[in-house]
Amino acid sequence: DEVVEHCAASAAYLATPYTRLVTDRDGNWDPVASDEAGQLAARWCAVFAARGQTVISPIVQAVEMVNQSSRLDPLDADFWMHWCAPMLRDCQAVIVPDIPGWRTSRGVWSEVCYALGHNCRVFLVVGEGDV
Repeated sequence: DEVVEHCAASAAYLATPYTRLVTDRDGNWDPVASDEAGQLAARWCAVFAARGQTVISPIVQAVEMVNQSSRLDPLDADFWMHWCAPMLRDCQAVIVPDIPGWRTSRGVWSEVCYALGHNCRVFLVVGEGDV
């Protein structure tokens, strides 16, 4: 609720881990793990929506895009960072839910550093993400 209070005037960016959650030991992409990462991010979107806060989750959208197009490489970090940039720039805050892998995620780290460097609030949300 505290996050919603601070972010109510605009959309917030939901930074969740992806790449390390969806690759096996050999670095191969696992579509089942990808869907699970998308579902985890979507659950957090629903938590905030139920409280009246709009959050933007590139992972929710990207997972569905990858499922629909063989032309998109789910592990092309440069492509996805460029694709996510406008959403990150347009948000006034970054929310990092306590999802396994957030501490070691290069993407989450990059998004948090961007936010802090641009005087945007960053929130770490601890909890189960129950809707």
